[in-house]
Amino acid sequence: MTTTAADLHAECHNAAMKAIIAAPVSVTAKALAGPYLEYWISRFIAEDSAYVHVFVESPFFVKLDERTVVVGVVDNGVMRRGSSDIVGCEWKTCKAPKKNKGGGDSAYWNEQVWVDQIREGAQLGTYALAMRQGTFLVEMEGAEAELIEMRVPEPYIRVRALVKDLPPRIWPTNAENGLFKFPLEMLNYVRNAYLVKAGMIRAMRRAKVVPWQLPGDHCHKFNSTCRFYEGMCTSHRHPPTDIPTIGLQPGDPANKIIPYIGMDPRDPEVVILSYSAYSAASRCAELHRIEAMEGVEGEQSDALDIGAAVHAGIAAVNRVYQRVNFQ
Repeated sequence: MTTTAADLHAECHNAAMKAIIAAPVSVTAKALAGPYLEYWISRFIAEDSAYVHVFVESPFFVKLDERTVVVGVVDNGVMRRGSSDIVGCEWKTCKAPKKNKGGGDSAYWNEQVWVDQIREGAQLGTYALAMRQGTFLVEMEGAEAELIEMRVPEPYIRVRALVKDLPPRIWPTNAENGLFKFPLEMLNYVRNAYLVKAGMIRAMRRAKVVPWQLPGDHCHKFNSTCRFYEGMCTSHRHPPTDIPTIGLQPGDPANKIIPYIGMDPRDPEVVILSYSAYSAASRCAELHRIEAMEGVEGEQSDALDIGAAVHAGIAAVNRVYQRVNFQ
């Protein structure tokens, strides 16, 4: 039976609302996420429903050597009908910029600043490396989960952000500015950076002393102070090195892929890094060490809650497209 546009919109709306209700976030975050998701659905239903959704929220691993593995979750993998080129997709939310005196966006936070941060960061390169060399755990409604290698020669990653403004808007304004290509040379740089970071972490583990890094300017970034600054670091109450860890935050969705990596995650010589873990270790080695310990809760905020609820809703919508297109 053919699905009408109205039926598809209703199904997407219902799936998104169910995902919001089930999300482990505050009631306020759920209430705020609803209108954002309705805007997202209405804005992109024609475009996104035309794609074949190869995977949705799929965890991956990339084995760099016998003791180093990169893990993560890519939001979406899509391809146009009749094409074999899979594009990885990263869907985001971001804060609205403040207004300058002329009524435009602040010079400190605006679309171009956001695009530059995305372009210069490690996240997209990590996902592109996975699209070329990684193994994904792909789940689809009505089918058993499969381990699949995408093997995209020169991956593209598309990024789109819902700006939490009134009314909501989308960055980048020109969709082509959010499409990034990663040739092999660039992916080799990403691979090398992870191997070097893993070697540093392995060496610090072997030392069996704490802290891994002293407090400094890096403790005060993005107009906030690290949550471990006073309670642990400046008071020198550093957790010992014998607390169990596999190198990822306990709530990191990439943990789902760990049983498939073919390594003992408790082996101190084995280093498992996600993009988030890499970023934390790059900012502060002690931050990375503490965040990865069992029993340490992830960072919480209203903004993160809203983002998590919107993210869950977008994934639910993309699963609707996936099911409809594979019928």
